Amino acid sequence: MRGVMRIAILGLGLLAVSVAGLRAEDWPRWRGAYFNGVSPETGWVAAWPREGPRRLWTANVSTGFCAVAIKAGRLFTLGNSNNTDTVWAFDAERGHVLWKYSYPCKLDPNLYEGGPNATPTVNLDRVYTLSKEGLLLCFRAVSGQMLWQKHLVTDFGVKRPEWGFASSPTVVGEQLVLNAGGAGLAVHKITGELLWCADKGPGAYASPLPVTVAGKHAYCFLSHRDLIAVGADGPNAGVVLWRHPWKTSYDMSVPDAVVYRNLLFVSSFGQPGTLFDLRPADPKPVWQCKDFWQHISTPVLVNGHLYGFHGDATKGNELKCVEFATGQVKWTEPNLPNGGLTAAGGKLIVLTGNGELIVADASPAGFKPISRTQVLGGKCWTVPVLANRLIYCRNARGDLVCLDVRPKSP
Repeated sequence: MRGVMRIAILGLGLLAVSVAGLRAEDWPRWRGAYFNGVSPETGWVAAWPREGPRRLWTANVSTGFCAVAIKAGRLFTLGNSNNTDTVWAFDAERGHVLWKYSYPCKLDPNLYEGGPNATPTVNLDRVYTLSKEGLLLCFRAVSGQMLWQKHLVTDFGVKRPEWGFASSPTVVGEQLVLNAGGAGLAVHKITGELLWCADKGPGAYASPLPVTVAGKHAYCFLSHRDLIAVGADGPNAGVVLWRHPWKTSYDMSVPDAVVYRNLLFVSSFGQPGTLFDLRPADPKPVWQCKDFWQHISTPVLVNGHLYGFHGDATKGNELKCVEFATGQVKWTEPNLPNGGLTAAGGKLIVLTGNGELIVADASPAGFKPISRTQVLGGKCWTVPVLANRLIYCRNARGDLVCLDVRPKSP
């Protein structure tokens, strides 16, 4: 591709079709409606009593690491028990089971507990799920009626990654896009028909990121051993626009990329966090930081600074703040086991790897918790979710808790 590449967080047209019909409080997919892990929600309470916010409800959805998706008062997630996956639909406020659907799938505990990793995606009246074996399902969100199913391996011929499929479905316009195959694939969201498949080799585990390149829609993929931009529509649909080598330990590209204007931050297991300038035809590193890389959790970008867990998820115990433009580490908070985090209203919402929930100002001046409380036990690698002034947290064994951070009535 010739000339200067310009990349933005989302083109206005792309953003419009992606979030149409959503309330600001909805969290309909992995990383939220705006693909950045940051909620626009306001009016939630960050300062709690010592015992923590009130628990509205708890449930067990069995083993897994996928987060929750929430739209129109319904919550969706998955878990695995006895080599069987179950798709769960709950009343998001009351915790009642609205429907569920089960199918055979191996737990596959390969150096971790196993179970499903991809978070459901809700779009209009449909919910999409993906198993680690590659079973892609489309349901009516209200009733649970299955509308279609496809298998990525048997139907489309792509290779299963070593730790199974983990890419959360991404819906943009009529396309449902997955990080599957060597450079992604897309199916029609209504029919499941294959629209394009850029490469049938093994993919990675990060989810696709919609971007705009030179005024045209595209997707950024962290694939098996590359950072890739793929055209999204028109004659460029499914065409690799550029490819940059990205070799990681054990081919584990799990965290999503983070994009702002013409800069893209990428981080993977054992690979120094790298900020790329995407204006040249061949993306060039702006900086690398060996003291800021992610194994599982994706960092969040708030007011020009990245916040994220650093290092191996099984050993790391540091939360860090890094200046986005320079890669300078602003602060390091030790003794916080690697978990997941999100942000809202200029605050970090952190769930540590051992189940402590912390709210702190997102500030380069230092890590200063406003509230902190133990909400779960066991391993907690799954990102917490704020929706409708409720916070949802989940651990590896499937304990799911809903916490009330709504302001009290006078």
